[in-house]
Amino acid sequence: MGETLSHHHQQREEGEGGGVAWRKGGGEIKLRWVDSIFHETNTDFVSNPYPSFLDTITLDLRFLKTDQVKTVFLRAILNGTAHHIRMHLVSDAIATTTVFSIYRCEFTFRQSRLSYHFVLETTEGLIFYTRRGVHKIHPPEAFNFLIMSDFEHPEWVPSAVFYQIFPDRFRKRKEGGLGVRQNEYDFDGHPALEMEWGSEPLEYKEGWCMDFYNGDLDGIRESIDYFKELGVNALYLNPIFAARTTHRYDCTDYFNVEPHIGGNDALARLIGDLHRAGMYLMLDVSINHTGLEHQWFKTACADPMSEEAGYYYRDVNGDYACWYGVKTLPQLNFGSHLLREKLIDPHNPHCLVKHWIRFGIDAWRFDVGSETGRRDSDQYTNDIWRAVRTAVKSEKRNAYIIGEHWEDYAEYCQGDQWDSSMNYFGCLRPLRRFAGEADHFTALLTSNGEAAPTSPAPTGTEVAEQILQNLLRLPNQLQWLQFNLMGSHDIHRFHNHPEAYQWDLYRGMIIAQFLLPGTPSIYYGDEIGIPGRLGSLEGCRYCMEWDRSKWNSEHYHLYRTLCYLKRSHKALHTGSFKILVADTHTCVMSRFLALKAFIGILNRSEYRRTIQIPGTLIGIADWKDVFETPSSRSGSKVFNGRDDGKKGRRGTIDADGMMRVTLEPFENTLLECNVRL
Repeated sequence: MGETLSHHHQQREEGEGGGVAWRKGGGEIKLRWVDSIFHETNTDFVSNPYPSFLDTITLDLRFLKTDQVKTVFLRAILNGTAHHIRMHLVSDAIATTTVFSIYRCEFTFRQSRLSYHFVLETTEGLIFYTRRGVHKIHPPEAFNFLIMSDFEHPEWVPSAVFYQIFPDRFRKRKEGGLGVRQNEYDFDGHPALEMEWGSEPLEYKEGWCMDFYNGDLDGIRESIDYFKELGVNALYLNPIFAARTTHRYDCTDYFNVEPHIGGNDALARLIGDLHRAGMYLMLDVSINHTGLEHQWFKTACADPMSEEAGYYYRDVNGDYACWYGVKTLPQLNFGSHLLREKLIDPHNPHCLVKHWIRFGIDAWRFDVGSETGRRDSDQYTNDIWRAVRTAVKSEKRNAYIIGEHWEDYAEYCQGDQWDSSMNYFGCLRPLRRFAGEADHFTALLTSNGEAAPTSPAPTGTEVAEQILQNLLRLPNQLQWLQFNLMGSHDIHRFHNHPEAYQWDLYRGMIIAQFLLPGTPSIYYGDEIGIPGRLGSLEGCRYCMEWDRSKWNSEHYHLYRTLCYLKRSHKALHTGSFKILVADTHTCVMSRFLALKAFIGILNRSEYRRTIQIPGTLIGIADWKDVFETPSSRSGSKVFNGRDDGKKGRRGTIDADGMMRVTLEPFENTLLECNVRL
């Protein structure tokens, strides 16, 4: 039998970033006007979300119409003192035609940052509204909204869909490949191996990262039509600079592309064709370490008194220190000002990070970013990234900068260092757990690095909290820049995990990835379900499959649908984000802007049931399911957003302000909604 969803956890008086949206009373679920209080730093609520110094902007606060509000104030610290700016109700002509009351005020930027929240005087006393929701006590400044003047933001990122490529395994160019040949050279005592395309990658202690399939840059360039078909418009390439291994994190020359994948000329061709196609390119580099065959390191070893010797650390035994003890990756020492000048100095027009931006790339991804510049008493990391940002943005204001960190990365994303981290912490880790897989780092503690186990899934409430605790620590303007991924070259592919993978939950996981504020990244081959294995990094680095008869069509249509929607709708670019339902089995998240909204339903319930969603809180008028019904478990397909012949169920808002959606067991889906304001 079916069941109607009820909420068994206790409603909190203080909100937590748009968490549970209603309380239960008198046997019925009742909406509270206070749960509709909302503000965000996008064009729905701020006249100019990216102001310059001395600009005057307007800021709006809205909530469902009520006679309980007397006055509304915007409260900010200005020149060290709390100021309360009175807000006025927008004209009666507008107010009488909407479901919301809208209060507005002006602010002129005479300081570089506006940190603020709202105070509402009601018939029941004062209410404080911050990014974390509604409070009855004075909140700390850490909960405030934040707008920075003159913030250099890459405006193309919120509407982008990235596609990550491990170059050696993606595609060979059609003619005249330049790849590594069998036994062409040895590295660290191991010979180069020329592999047959499509064969299984060797385990590390068999191939030593010397098993080359010889994908190259021209092969990537020849795939631009495929990228267009899929709907991605930005590429993220793992390292392409001169190196000896397949992963190329052992750089031997920061200023030249590896000749075996085409060299600098092939990169120039790729950049030109991508830009003509309206696409962007992000390159990956490690400035934490070089390879042991880098000329700097060779010179350092040959002459301890050389300039280059100062580029590296020595350990207590006098040996050169290496990243994680990997002897082929000597760590760079940013205590050397000469090293900084070569790599990151904003005043050096020829430094590494400026050089390739000038060459034409659009973005940088920095490997092991949280570890770069750290060794015991040396803690240069934040200074390094401030210098990198200054250097990169001086060449291209809309360049995108991300760093690698698997943990809480808020300290690096406050507007002065990275635009984003690889968002493992607030995207991949909570969503893969909800789908049934143990957390990656917890698994390493309990499984001795073997195949990742499953674990009891977190509740929908816990997933919501993990997403929000990350998002709400970032300045508002950086929300739209977060790099949201579900897979990469550093973790096994979820769909290759037989004990965790279930199509319905996987679909919900990917829907959520595309709904989160920021830009989603697809790891090559996930969109077609390519093979792989657990237990090692080699298992997620299989060759791309170009035989379409071997593709997983459900995966492909899911990703193509979501790419189309993401690229097409501003609500999925800078739309507000709000959790509408969070309980034991369900997390319902929304994005909305102007007259359009999307609602993603993550559902782990094993029963058929009807859930209630308080759509009135964000102005929902009517909705349709992006996916056909019944559930894909029964063989349904998805539509690409353009085929009117493939539309699923539809609905409207009931008289009590609720949307009612019936779900099959484990059904996860996406609703496209029209909004009335």
